[in-house]
Amino acid sequence: MAFQGPTVGSAPNLIRWAGTEGGHVKYPFWSADTAKKPLGSPDAGAGSPNGTFFAPGEADTCFQGGRKEDGLAAPYGGCWFYNKGMVPKSLAELVSSYHDSVGKNAFWLIDWTPTQEGVLRPDHIERYKELGDWLHECYGVPIAESAMGGLQQQDGAMSFTVPPGHQVDRVMLQEDLTDGQRVRGFEVMQGGAVLLSGSSIGNKYIGLLNETLPAGATVTLKITEQVGAAKMAKFAGYNCSRAPSASGCSLQQDFAYLLRPHFC
Repeated sequence: MAFQGPTVGSAPNLIRWAGTEGGHVKYPFWSADTAKKPLGSPDAGAGSPNGTFFAPGEADTCFQGGRKEDGLAAPYGGCWFYNKGMVPKSLAELVSSYHDSVGKNAFWLIDWTPTQEGVLRPDHIERYKELGDWLHECYGVPIAESAMGGLQQQDGAMSFTVPPGHQVDRVMLQEDLTDGQRVRGFEVMQGGAVLLSGSSIGNKYIGLLNETLPAGATVTLKITEQVGAAKMAKFAGYNCSRAPSASGCSLQQDFAYLLRPHFC
């Protein structure tokens, strides 16, 4: 598959564009689409739950932020290439973009920024490392994970219990996409309370909880709507309270390179 690739037979062989270079996609975001859409098309991003071909979405965004060290606005489009004085986006903003792309069933493309001499600035290297360290600390090992997997019937459910001495502040869901993206609705519950609900899961869905769950709490995933028999690959809980956990477009800087307002 290739980014905006060619048509092979009757179906495009492509990774579709998310429709924005802001690093945040509009939910729900699907793994299939109904037709190949031009790069500039305003509806090129979200895909379709009833798509006829597999076309995972790519959410690309700049590593460098929208302002220079002196506080002046960066040149339009200049964030994709090294510009002297431009600074990396904050760790919180990169984490936010990760949650709103990878955590919403998109694939995240973030650039490298070598200088004209072919080297990376020390502060850029430090931020890349901070991001990698954060991802490993947050999502390297789940606090708790459902032991039940595979085929899910319409009334099926998966669950895990937070172990002693631990807490959970978010969940990760993943479908087995061997037979396509089949979940159309789900709920994450504790007891009778709905903690999270949504439609698209696909490759990955990360949901941040409003409250941290204590040891002993049992969390259940219920598939409320599906096409055919959905398969789940993962339902797990994590605790990343020691790291930035902000999410949403409110963290995005005012540099709006090819940002379409309806995505944020």
